[in-house]
Amino acid sequence: MEQINTEKYHRIQVGSFSVKANAINLEKRLQQAGFNTCIIQLYGSYKVQIGVFSDKTTADAMLKKVKEDGFNAFITYY
Repeated sequence: MEQINTEKYHRIQVGSFSVKANAINLEKRLQQAGFNTCIIQLYGSYKVQIGVFSDKTTADAMLKKVKEDGFNAFITYY
C-alpha cells in the first residue's frame, strides 16, 4: 500500500491571482529582490509563495524579511 505524506508545512504567501500572468509578474519582482519563489495552482487560483518551512520560527523570520522589502505577505500552513 502506498504511503501518503500528511505532514504540513509553513509557506509565505505573497499573492493569489485568478490570472496566471499576474502571478508571473509578482514572481519576477520577488525574484529580482532575491527571493526563491514558486507558483502553485490551488482552488482555481495561482498562489505566489516563498519557501517551505517545517517550523514557524523560520517562517516568521522569512516573513519579516519579505515585509521589510515592501511586499505584503502572510504565512499559510498546509
